[in-house]
Amino acid sequence: MKKYFMMHLKTSLEYKVSFILTLIAQLINIFASIFVIFSLFNKFGILKDFSLNECLLALSIVDLGYYYAEFIFRGFDSFARQIVKGSFDILLIRPENIYLQILGSEMEITKISRLVATLGVFIYAVIINNINFTFIKIITLIIAILGSLFTFASLMVIGAGICFYTIEGLEIVNIFTCGSRELGEYPMGIYDKKLKRIFTFIIPLACVNYYPILYILGRSDNILFAFMPLFTIVIIIFSILFFNHSLKHYQSSGS
Repeated sequence: MKKYFMMHLKTSLEYKVSFILTLIAQLINIFASIFVIFSLFNKFGILKDFSLNECLLALSIVDLGYYYAEFIFRGFDSFARQIVKGSFDILLIRPENIYLQILGSEMEITKISRLVATLGVFIYAVIINNINFTFIKIITLIIAILGSLFTFASLMVIGAGICFYTIEGLEIVNIFTCGSRELGEYPMGIYDKKLKRIFTFIIPLACVNYYPILYILGRSDNILFAFMPLFTIVIIIFSILFFNHSLKHYQSSGS
């Protein structure tokens, strides 16, 4: 992966002005999202028992996972282009792991600015919430971020698997990836119970941005909430099995 990263970094730096401007644009995008949340709380003060600082913690966990997934798993997120161009057929004849090749096929180095900015928000949220950390809470916070990352990564892998059947990418996949991120920037407790169940048992974002946060912030003593991010293993396994099954039925795009 290091070789793939260095290759994409060198490619991006060939156009330094474009690279810098894109970095700035990515930062503006992040701060625009945060500005919306600040404006919302400036108007209403509190959001169904959740304060601004608590929402910032939920936002940073989900955004860290999303932007890391978007950076590392970009090859799966834009997989349809490889199918349409026929370049995926070339990957199949190479003696290298297919997952590693797809991961290294595309990386957006400019996403690093989003990662750095979101990491800053995360550190601020942890400090401002005055969390009384214990060993379990530290572990919970770490697996929540990892769970967020692999949840979005799994959705991208599932979307890539669908491309084997549809050739072109489906916009509905973006609804589940980008749409889930937009919803996940707020604690799932503010939404309707039916929606919360969907994002607990189908797309397990509530397992990373709601239940563990209740435990970390001391709003619940339920120890099960501390390990809810581990439930994301289910969607990880499903995404791998689905992609492998779809790959076996791939007959080339005919390019």
